[in-house]
Amino acid sequence: MAIETAETLLTTQEAAEKLGVGDRRIRSLVSQHLLNAVKEGDRLYITNESVRRLNHVDRKRGRTFSPRIAFASLYMISGESVNWLSASEKYQLKKRLTTLNATDLVSLCRNRARLCSMWCRESRLEKVIQEMRLSAGTGELAAEFNLTETSDVEGYLLESDLQRIVEQAKLRSDFQPANVRLHVSSYIPNGSGNMPIGVCSADLADSLDVRECGAGFDKLTQLLSRFQSDNKGKDSR
Repeated sequence: MAIETAETLLTTQEAAEKLGVGDRRIRSLVSQHLLNAVKEGDRLYITNESVRRLNHVDRKRGRTFSPRIAFASLYMISGESVNWLSASEKYQLKKRLTTLNATDLVSLCRNRARLCSMWCRESRLEKVIQEMRLSAGTGELAAEFNLTETSDVEGYLLESDLQRIVEQAKLRSDFQPANVRLHVSSYIPNGSGNMPIGVCSADLADSLDVRECGAGFDKLTQLLSRFQSDNKGKDSR
């Protein structure tokens, strides 16, 4: 039976049943920070929210873009440079983007990063912020989507930097509620400051929160509509 605390917790067996995997796989997902867990004695309990989030992502089937193409897609509809692509790649991607809707784009770009939800002491949040490129509705970005600004932090960092940040900021996956969401990727375009609006929109579109999800999809639809209108009938070679 699920245990009720501040958040619904599941046994490893219950989490395994919801995800259709074995107990060992659940423990592996916890170690990779893909599931949030709370220890009580020798027992491990998994947060229902993290199970729902992972299940939400895994249900999206079909082929996906590589991280570099996924980021290029979201940068391109934001009007940002995609100088890591060749001229041929830019042409093919621009052509593809003129045929997609927001749902297609979110699905194709879903493997740009893996999401790790963690808890951080308020006094250490600034250290985390300095190490990542903020995204979704973090801080001042919330106003762009007509969302309420909170103290939660969401952004991107490289896979190679994850362990260092976890140790330096003493991030915990076994404390709740999570107030830091790290999008961890093998590839992130060079740059500084907040992520482009297309990336922020895609992050929100993946949210389990209905209002955030709707805001993300609405903005992506606007960006795609403008991009497709600007590039209608153009040969961009």
